[in-house]
Amino acid sequence: MTNNDSIKYVCKDATIAYNCVVSLEILAPTEGFLPKSLQIIVKNSETKKDAVVEIANVTVIGDPQLVNFNGMRNSSMRGLSLVFNQSQDFVDFVTFGAYNGQGLVFDLINPNNYSVNVSIILSGLNVSNEMVGMR
Repeated sequence: MTNNDSIKYVCKDATIAYNCVVSLEILAPTEGFLPKSLQIIVKNSETKKDAVVEIANVTVIGDPQLVNFNGMRNSSMRGLSLVFNQSQDFVDFVTFGAYNGQGLVFDLINPNNYSVNVSIILSGLNVSNEMVGMR
């Protein structure tokens, strides 16, 4: 493996107020980033106990990244962060870029009556910017 082929990590932390919706854009550390695994950790902001958020959508350059169990992409698919509580090696997201609008965007909803801290951790490969939007 060369340096460019070795696994890298990208992290994003945010606090979401109760009953709020946020869009979090994660940008590649260099030109492009091809995600291979995803972990979403959600904790109650005050008690630090495990919590959940709803995943309303995940997109790259407007292209939906959530895939339904039948293998079809569905821009309205909604799920819970519990699916990604432990690192999941089955993400099939396209390569995202290092510039605004090219990132991996998570639309998250906090349905709780308390604020939550969200940590999104991706592992993957640094790739060239020519790969942005491609699998």
